[in-house]
Amino acid sequence: MLHVSSFGSSRLADRVLYKNDGEEGGKAPYAPPPPPTTASGLFDLGYAYYTGDGVARSYPEAEKYLRLAAAQDHAEAIYTLGCMHRFGHGVEKSDAEALKLFRRAADLGLAKAENELGFLYFHGHGVPQSTEEALRWFLLAARRGYAIAQDNVGLLYEQKHTYRKAVTWYRRAARAGLAQAQLHLGTMYEYGRGCRRSYRRAVFWYGRAAAQDHAASLYAFARMHEHGYGVRKELDTALRYYEKAAALGEEKAEQRLALLLGK
Repeated sequence: MLHVSSFGSSRLADRVLYKNDGEEGGKAPYAPPPPPTTASGLFDLGYAYYTGDGVARSYPEAEKYLRLAAAQDHAEAIYTLGCMHRFGHGVEKSDAEALKLFRRAADLGLAKAENELGFLYFHGHGVPQSTEEALRWFLLAARRGYAIAQDNVGLLYEQKHTYRKAVTWYRRAARAGLAQAQLHLGTMYEYGRGCRRSYRRAVFWYGRAAAQDHAASLYAFARMHEHGYGVRKELDTALRYYEKAAALGEEKAEQRLALLLGK
């Protein structure tokens, strides 16, 4: 599955609503400071309203401040407005408007916007479906070091059976700590696609992803322990990781547990 970008976190601190007026036992109402005027400050406030981080969530307030930041060519603000239109958060749901905003953010060099454009082209949302155009946008973001895009490039190359290139991009994203890429790289090592088969390396990457509670990787890690592929065969360890995967909703782990435990 191709992956879209994840939102970042706001840097807005908790807002002070009261201050001590100097009188014993008294607190006077305190008006918040005036809104910021810098692009970064406007974005922080708009994003806080969008996510409800430190303030009550308000899409209209989010849109207001994000548009003020976007008017100053703040790429993250433009991108977030694109997400609002993509999902219909307080504004008209429109892939066409989202596409326009993502393009504008991408023109400013924002990798996550380039990744979103790749996603839209791959699925044909608001544009004619084009795997080649999707790959072009994913590569632009991937070359900026954006791990989600690197994994997406790997997925497209794997679909094309260009396995060596797939491994190259999976490895970059896996080394950056992206769990889904670690799973994909482990799979390439397990089956020897684009690289020499190595169960030990497969176990290593499955384990890295499993340590992040990635459900499919927990299942894969359990499977390797159950069968003794690249690791000592240990049914108790396998069961423990199957249980963790099942608790996270991995259906294959639930089925395997039922079989092994005779339920």
